[in-house]
Amino acid sequence: MDLQYADDDARELTQVLAEESQGLFTGTPSVRLITDGVVEGEIGTVSPTRENILAALLELEDPAQGPTRNDLVVITISAHGKTDGEG
Repeated sequence: MDLQYADDDARELTQVLAEESQGLFTGTPSVRLITDGVVEGEIGTVSPTRENILAALLELEDPAQGPTRNDLVVITISAHGKTDGEG
């Protein structure tokens, strides 16, 4: 199965959040986009491998590079699943 527009939706959400947050926060937003629709040379975008997803989540726990109590973190997921026979 292919989620035909999930990567476009993720990019659009990223853009809307960046545009609408101007003036609300200090500093430059840090964006990590993990999507099947990786565009060559696109900054901050990686493929959705287990390794890349875990690395992004671990960054959130890292006191040196992760968010502070004053930061806003948004995580969204567009996915589909497969049942294993037990539901």
